[in-house]
Amino acid sequence: MVATSPAFVRNKDPILGALESVWPASGRVLEVGSGPGQHVALFAQRFGGLTFFPTERDRTLFVAISHHVAEAGVHNVRPPAFLDLDDDKSWPDGDEGFDAVLAINVLHMVGERSVARFFELAGRVLKPGGAASAYECFTQGGQHTAESNAKFDAWLRETSPGRVHAFETVCRFAEENGLPFEGTQALPANNQLVTFRRI
Repeated sequence: MVATSPAFVRNKDPILGALESVWPASGRVLEVGSGPGQHVALFAQRFGGLTFFPTERDRTLFVAISHHVAEAGVHNVRPPAFLDLDDDKSWPDGDEGFDAVLAINVLHMVGERSVARFFELAGRVLKPGGAASAYECFTQGGQHTAESNAKFDAWLRETSPGRVHAFETVCRFAEENGLPFEGTQALPANNQLVTFRRI
């Protein structure tokens, strides 16, 4: 059975709508942590002028990514590549640059150091004016914005290196890498799409 993401059906349309005001009509998009690839396949259908570069730390998901891309019948997605935020030898060289970098439900799965590395990667590979976006939930002023997020945070801390990260910390990491905060869009289930723009 080909791997799928349970959250995909719930969040695909809100994320699509939010990205329409963030991404350019043409260019190159690096997705960090593509999971089974359903999102990148859908994005490729909607944003035909963009070329997508899916990546994953879990190589076993490459088959699923390729399957969902083929099923979508799109030709603007490159083969999946290995990328580990904590191993910069796996990062793209950035010579051609990217117009956007995206992470969906990735940052809460990793520790604070890896979140910092995400923004270091984005700052390295984005072209001037390029957007770094993350779909996540965050704390604000040291407080969870919903009880469900507090429960999710407790579960993450017990089962993974991750947590619900502080919005202020995320903004600081982005700023340190030349990515000032551009805006946030509230999405269902107490999540947000936050975007930072390369100077």
